[in-house]
Amino acid sequence: MALEATVQGRARQVRDGRLQGVEAVIKRQQRVPPEGDDHSLILNRENR
Repeated sequence: MALEATVQGRARQVRDGRLQGVEAVIKRQQRVPPEGDDHSLILNRENR
């Protein structure tokens, strides 16, 4: 019985670790502006 609980606990840890990795990727993608959205470099260069 103890072995089964240990195996289930470990499986939960692995699953949680994967979930945290996916969440980190999603957060990182949400911070990065989409390509083609940043025209400030071109506009600032033309106004100099």
